[in-house]
Amino acid sequence: KKTMNKLFIIDGHALVFKMFYAFYQRPMINSKGADMSILYGFTKYLLEMVEKEQPTHLAVAFDPPGGSFRNKLFPEYKGTRPPTPQLVIDSLEPLIELMGAMNIPVLMIPGFEADDVIGSVAVQSAGADMDVYMVTPDKDYGQLVGPHVWQVKPGKGGSDSEIMGVKEVCQKWNIDSPSQVIDMLAICGDSSDNVPGVSGVGPVGAAKMLRKFGSMEGIYEHLGELAERQRSQFEEARPHMDLSKTLVTIKTDIPSPVTLEDMRWTGDFKSEIVDLFEKYEFHSLKRYIKHISAAPREAAPKPEFKVKEVTLTEIESRAEKAGKVGISIEAPGQGIFGPAGYIVLGLDNEATVVPAGGVRAAKSLLENPAVDKYGFDLKFISHRLQGEGIDLKGKWFDIALMHYLADPEKSHDKEILAMSYLGIDIADDAPAAEGSLFDAPAPDEAPSARL
Repeated sequence: KKTMNKLFIIDGHALVFKMFYAFYQRPMINSKGADMSILYGFTKYLLEMVEKEQPTHLAVAFDPPGGSFRNKLFPEYKGTRPPTPQLVIDSLEPLIELMGAMNIPVLMIPGFEADDVIGSVAVQSAGADMDVYMVTPDKDYGQLVGPHVWQVKPGKGGSDSEIMGVKEVCQKWNIDSPSQVIDMLAICGDSSDNVPGVSGVGPVGAAKMLRKFGSMEGIYEHLGELAERQRSQFEEARPHMDLSKTLVTIKTDIPSPVTLEDMRWTGDFKSEIVDLFEKYEFHSLKRYIKHISAAPREAAPKPEFKVKEVTLTEIESRAEKAGKVGISIEAPGQGIFGPAGYIVLGLDNEATVVPAGGVRAAKSLLENPAVDKYGFDLKFISHRLQGEGIDLKGKWFDIALMHYLADPEKSHDKEILAMSYLGIDIADDAPAAEGSLFDAPAPDEAPSARL
């Protein structure tokens, strides 16, 4: 496409629930015992999306507290839904604060759902010089899709997002125009929103009638052409169908609370974002701030922690006397260690670095059953060493496992443990891991993320 400008509008409410369920079975708890699942997942998704999609404009919309005009028209609207989880309610205020620190405008208008705000901003902003992408899994948004408006359905379980244009929406519903999504929702009803439809008429039958008669009103104008059973079904539903169609129609005429210039994405962050990431312990997300933001920031001074490099022979001698040795491994790429891999063997403040090619020189120490082995994820280290013909012997003291037993609900990420117990920030120095020992690949929804 030739257009240069891309506006991404995030359905904040939907993304919050996506993260709530993604981490439901194994929540991400920080060192203070607070559940960071929603805040972390939401922020990471946003930063990854920005890095990948490179939008020129960006905004997030949330449902306002207190319901919308639909609840006044139809008090039973969304009445079948269970109460909103407290964790979801509590996430709104800190998320708004995080968005503010990232210079992302939050769209929230009392009396209107996020759908209506997104619909209005999308339709009013779209044009020859602006493509609009509505990021939401909600099927209702199909009605808004047009020549310069797309729906982006976030992928499940780490899969790619699905982009729905006019063609895709029409194929999905088997209809002629995205606007007919409104008629489909009205006729079939919407159980998730408790919107009544035509009892007994499903998507297949509704699509067939809409292709023939154009709209819900068109069907009512040609009731005589329907089979007797269908005719009686539509007649029975007639009293509430105008209301149903109003309830499922996303508004597009609300005056936008922000201008396009307000939504321009520059990648600049306010200095508060550093404090918020520290507060919530989002250490592994710092690289996104540095990558995206050009704003200079002073790095926080790190505690003094000097390590003296000694020879392997010296470490072996000290380890045998002490009966213990610490092991760390860097194994990038494929193979046992990869071309740049190495092992660090240490005791107290002394250590030696053994490159992948010379790891067999440490075989006698690593296989010494009288020397206890200390490290993070020793099972992983052991597997890598076995590929080199080395069997890791002696008692194992695995930091991640010990912390899990001591405090199973908190995060066991090594960056967080280093910060919590030692006051040392290793996030800037260590490459990002692909997932911690106790990450939750929650069914279907879990993003490829870790705290």
